[in-house]
Amino acid sequence: MMKSPIPAHDAIMDKMKAKSKESSGRDDAPDYSNAEVADLKKDYDKAKAEHDSPASMSPLNQGGYVGGGMSASDYAPVGDLYMNMFNSISSAAREYDENKNDSEVQANAKAMKAQRLGKRIDKIDKKQGAGVGDGQALDDKRRKLEKKRAEALVDQTEFEDITNKSKQNDYNSLIANMTEADKKKYGIIT
Repeated sequence: MMKSPIPAHDAIMDKMKAKSKESSGRDDAPDYSNAEVADLKKDYDKAKAEHDSPASMSPLNQGGYVGGGMSASDYAPVGDLYMNMFNSISSAAREYDENKNDSEVQANAKAMKAQRLGKRIDKIDKKQGAGVGDGQALDDKRRKLEKKRAEALVDQTEFEDITNKSKQNDYNSLIANMTEADKKKYGIIT
């Protein structure tokens, strides 16, 4: 069984002081001229060396269980962690709102939706070609998916038109604000 991490040499030092008091009358420091105190000194040195060995040292004496010491990052303020978390959430929400109203992003989303619906329609066509499943139910499902896909394609086209008009308006306002020299420099007019 492992020895206690509490120093055993303190008890021996108390015995040494008691023996010194008996022989010389001093109890503040051991009297090494006394033979019994000299023998206890050897035991004291042995106990102290055993206590200081790495095998018998307590993790508490090393400053902690992990790594033997504590660093400033072990005790980071919680307020900063929460502030960083809420800042990242709010910035992600702002980015989502900005993209939600962007017609180009909407056009891409509708194109992806039409593509997903097209894949589902292809799976239904494969089932019908293999003769698997209820033919009437698959036809109904295919019609619904075709309708949703057509709506997504129409929405995609409308959002692309809005995007193109917006880009054309931005270009026109840029041209209107340019000088004749800048227009010649960038090859807009000759």
